[in-house]
Amino acid sequence: MSREILVLGLNPAWQRVFFLDKFTPGEVHRISKVKEYASGKGINCCRVLQLSGGSPRLMHFLGAGNGEKIFDELSACGIPQVPIWIRENTRICTTIACNGDTTELVEPSPMLADSENDDFAQTLNEYWDSTQYIALCGTFPQGFNAKMFNELDFSDKHIFVDAIDGIDELLAKGVDLLKINMLEYCKLLERMGIPQVKSSPQFWKNS
Repeated sequence: MSREILVLGLNPAWQRVFFLDKFTPGEVHRISKVKEYASGKGINCCRVLQLSGGSPRLMHFLGAGNGEKIFDELSACGIPQVPIWIRENTRICTTIACNGDTTELVEPSPMLADSENDDFAQTLNEYWDSTQYIALCGTFPQGFNAKMFNELDFSDKHIFVDAIDGIDELLAKGVDLLKINMLEYCKLLERMGIPQVKSSPQFWKNS
């Protein structure tokens, strides 16, 4: 089997970062600097793996102008991609950076059509048998057929998950690594009905 890592970054974004000297809601601001680039957990995962000497392959939904910009940027970086082209434009996420503080404005993900889910399933099946390492990164886009994904045969696969929603059946099968932050951890415990001892000093230290 190939040791190539298949990264499923199903909810990418075109990232805009606005740098301000002062940010006051309700006022007009002059932006001192703007940066734009491809982003999302799957894309960031691929960048780290590539820098570490790995050979990731990224499968993601891309749509319209923003999707084309993401595809072009990652192609220039030498990251192999398996794009699933969709009708709706890829979302934009905007960060307002001011004096060390950041404010995130996250657009809703595109809504997938049934035919786009079918394209994803067919394409994933083409790579599934030859891929031993799967990294699922980020939230599912709206309309994603999670049931189809969870019903795949995960035997002989090493599964790494950086997500929180729609993964309960996947966790029940067993994953090699679940990477979540403290807020996601608390959300998962609550969903599973596991009590949380929030009075613990260690809890607040990690929050």
